[in-house]
Amino acid sequence: MAAFYSTGALDQALDLKDGVLAAALGWHLTMCGTSFEAGVELGKTELDFVVRTARGDGLIECKMNHLLAKDDALRKKLYDDRDQLRDHLRIAKGHGITLSHAACVVNLTRQHLASLSATMQPEADHEFSRVRGQILSYEDAAAWLRDIVAGTG
Repeated sequence: MAAFYSTGALDQALDLKDGVLAAALGWHLTMCGTSFEAGVELGKTELDFVVRTARGDGLIECKMNHLLAKDDALRKKLYDDRDQLRDHLRIAKGHGITLSHAACVVNLTRQHLASLSATMQPEADHEFSRVRGQILSYEDAAAWLRDIVAGTG
């Protein structure tokens, strides 16, 4: 069956800036029984997800990229996504939040993301490196989460 229009949680998910990707990640975290906070507000900044683990808290940002864009435009957007993750790490630290992991989950396939990432300059920020910050394909998000929750990542 199909509805004529979305309602309830689906409607709210579609209205999110990060779309269904953030909703799917929130659902996955809930179904796995992972402790997390969504939409953590720090002044004018909002952290998409702060995941609670035995080894420390992890930051997850979600970004929807325009998949029909040319690779140069997508690469620029990935730099922007990574910059925002780095900036959110700094802001969290400034608010006394200690993070041990960080990732920006994007709506690109593993293969497409790898081809774009191979041509990007590495992030030089110390805090970004300390938390092993990275951009992840939605295809790899579940494995990354398993690793940080289990303490192997």
